[in-house]
Amino acid sequence: MNVYFISGLGVDERIFNSIHLPEPFRMKFIQWIDPSPEDNITSYSKKLILQIDQSIPFSLVGLSFGGMIAAEISNLIPVKKTILISSALSSKQFPWYFRAIKFFRFHKIAPLKTIRKADRILYWVMGIKTPAQKIFFNSIHNKANYKFVKWATREILNWKRTSNTIKIAQIHGTGDKIFPIKNIQPAYQIEGAGHFMIFNNAEMVTNYLIEELSRTCES
Repeated sequence: MNVYFISGLGVDERIFNSIHLPEPFRMKFIQWIDPSPEDNITSYSKKLILQIDQSIPFSLVGLSFGGMIAAEISNLIPVKKTILISSALSSKQFPWYFRAIKFFRFHKIAPLKTIRKADRILYWVMGIKTPAQKIFFNSIHNKANYKFVKWATREILNWKRTSNTIKIAQIHGTGDKIFPIKNIQPAYQIEGAGHFMIFNNAEMVTNYLIEELSRTCES
């Protein structure tokens, strides 16, 4: 089975470097493309579908913003299973401060240079603690397309998804500061893990992925 991975906002497929799936699962990576100014999450997701081979069964794994994209794609085409990591399956799982950011339009007035700078606040929010974690995160974060980041931030705050979630499973950390777990009902939770658990807790995330994907293959 092909398993298509969609990375988070401001990062690329390297974020999955510590995730390794055994046969019969084949890891594939969806590449971000530049959105049109009029794109919303749904129309943008339709464009990414072109990277998916629908002639054979496949599953999706989405990280953070990529999880929202994966949820949208699962509305549009048949997917065996969609798994969200450190993400939200609808705006109902957003924390209250997302509404405050949208109301006060902080995302419109924040200059790009503040997004580019990885500092102690960003490390705290992401759950990044050790020098090795900082080096890895910075190597990806520093190469982000920040015009894309600003577009995606706007669309996240305007996202309204309400649909069937039967084939969606969530893996979430109890210490996630971006999407607090109190708003989530994950199939799998990792105690104390933060938003960067794809790197910090890669072994547990991998085990849960294999468990869920194997169950999907058997059904």
